[in-house]
Parts: sequence; C-alpha cells; structure tokens
Amino acid sequence: MGVFPYQSPLKIYNDFQPVAQYLSRELGRPVLVETSPSMERFVEQASRQRYDIVYAGLSYYIQLREKAGYRAIATVVRGDASSRRGALLARQDSGIRTVSDLKGKKVGALHPDAVCGYVLQRQLLQEGGVNPDRDVEFVFIGKLDSIIFSVLNRTVDAAAVDLSELAGKERGIVDKMRVLAVTPEVPDFPIAVRKGLNGGIVERIRLALIQARDSSVLAPFRATAFEPARDSDYDALAALIRKSP
Repeated sequence: MGVFPYQSPLKIYNDFQPVAQYLSRELGRPVLVETSPSMERFVEQASRQRYDIVYAGLSYYIQLREKAGYRAIATVVRGDASSRRGALLARQDSGIRTVSDLKGKKVGALHPDAVCGYVLQRQLLQEGGVNPDRDVEFVFIGKLDSIIFSVLNRTVDAAAVDLSELAGKERGIVDKMRVLAVTPEVPDFPIAVRKGLNGGIVERIRLALIQARDSSVLAPFRATAFEPARDSDYDALAALIRKSP
C-alpha cells in the first residue's frame, strides 16, 4: 500500500500500521505500508505500479489514473461528507469584499498541485473577472495554518484554502475571515488500486474499507468512514485539472 508523503515518511509508516494490519487480516495476506521522501518520487514509484493499493491527494490520484491506470474503489468520508471544496478568504477588515477586489493583490495558497487549495481557486478568479496569471500574485506557503496567519498578519491579502481543513480551526480565527467565494464540490481523497489487480481481491479490499469501524484504522485518513467510489466520480475533476497550467 502506497501512501502519498503528506507528512514525514516515519510518521506515515507508524500511523498506517493499524490500516495495514486490518487489511492483512481481512484479505488473509500481508499488506505493507510504503511511502516516499517526495511527491515526485511517490508518483514515479506508483507509475511503475509498485503499489497494489494507493492513497493519494486528488491531483496525484488523477496523475496516477492517467499515467498508470489506477482506479478509485473507495472515498474518504469526513463527518457526513464524502466531498470537499475550496474557498477564497480575506480579512474581515481588509476592504476586500468580492473576488474582483483581488486584482493586484497577493494570495496565499498551499501548493501548485493542491486542488482545493489552489487549482479550483484559479477558476473562481477567472469567473470573477480576475486573470490568475496576471492580476494576482500567488504565494505558495505550504501549510494551512501558515496561510491563515499570513492573511491575519497582512503578509498576503487573501488565501486559497480547503474548507474541510478550515473547519477544525478556532472559531475566533475563522470569525476574522470573510469568505469571498466557494468552489464547487469535488470528491474527497480516494483509495485506488492498480490496473490488473485481481477483481476478487479488489472487491475484498473495497468491502474491508467500507466495513472499517475501528478508529485506529480511520484516524490516519482523518475519516469517519469510507464509502464506495467509481473511477467516473473523478472524471469532471480530471477534466478541470487538464485545463489548469
């Protein structure tokens, strides 16, 4: 099982051990956890179909789907939602009230590959009459907390954030922010399998995930459950990512 390196390799390895142990019991065969020191290396390894099962962020999953034929079989559910969306935020007292007010401003964002923390917000800017390549300066900050505090400290004028990540922040911090626009919903992170994996094993993996109730299995995904997914659930997102520079 390959897990995209959203944290240190050692932390991922340790956090996902209960997942590997659970799947090993359910499948009757050993499941090992692997990750990589970088996103680039992870995509390279997965593209060679090193991993039978993959857990990856949205843009990386779309890459693996198109490069190596991985297909989604389950989706993370957080709370009661199996989707996520992004937003553009500014300080309440900044004078920025609409997307069009962002012309000439700095916008803090997560990473160029972050679907709900950059890619979808480019579309919001275009819809608001703002050219994302010429009219704003994106500053890639890398962590949600750092992005939010950069807005509060006026290092940047606005933020491109994933609303599902913002939900857990302190109410006092959130109350200081104004939501300028919200993106359409997209499916949450998928669990996918490699092309050619035995169909019977695929269904057993899917069933094991859907039936998972142990908090130690769900916690590494920050999930409350999993639900079945089809690869076609991600078609619209794939089309959008293809259009993004």
